[in-house]
Amino acid sequence: MASNQRYADELLKHGRFEEAISIYRRVLTGLYEHDPNLMLGLARAQFGLGQAAAARGTLEQLRQANPDFTHPDAQLLYARALEAEGSPEQALAEYRPLATAYPGAEAAVRYAQLLQAQGHTQEAATVARELLERARIAPAHYRRAQRPWLDAAARIAR
Repeated sequence: MASNQRYADELLKHGRFEEAISIYRRVLTGLYEHDPNLMLGLARAQFGLGQAAAARGTLEQLRQANPDFTHPDAQLLYARALEAEGSPEQALAEYRPLATAYPGAEAAVRYAQLLQAQGHTQEAATVARELLERARIAPAHYRRAQRPWLDAAARIAR
């Protein structure tokens, strides 16, 4: 099982989503039917293939089968799937707590971008400015790693 998961994860990294989905589905059986890491991998592959509704469904099954599994990437992917499906209010509700809790700048920027797209420009700018302030006092390696997201936040904060 572990080697199949590593293989599917590699396929995912290389954008080979259909193949990854096939592997994840093959190993999501028996003892591993509700394995949260495999389910998250499947949801990532589905989302990468443009199947936002399928990804959301997989993540909802993951939450139901593994209520104690709280992975920030799963939460962010769920918000992104809702947004991609055209449910901006639900996506905003999912992004809101992630904006300050996610271990990087992506969630706050995506939240601010969606706020901006929904016409909440003042709130979007506030979220972006708060992110930039937190980043200002963060270690240099964080700022380097998050540079594309911080640049996007700076554009929103203006």
